[in-house]
Amino acid sequence: MLSCSPEFDHEGRENSATPIKVERAKLSGNGLKVTLRPEGLRAGYVTHFGCRDVVSEHGLALRDPTFYYTLNQVPK
Repeated sequence: MLSCSPEFDHEGRENSATPIKVERAKLSGNGLKVTLRPEGLRAGYVTHFGCRDVVSEHGLALRDPTFYYTLNQVPK
């Protein structure tokens, strides 16, 4: 299961969290990379991604199933 937690601003203010969803996930041809397209990312916020239950074709789990992403500027 792939999930995105709410975003938080860099100052960590209460009630600054905004839930977001992954609009699309695309697996590369060699199966080693996934490109995610979350909807609603905003500049200046940190987004927590959790990739629970993601396993390789051999059943191996991800070494680090959680990561954080900061969007500094919205691409044009």
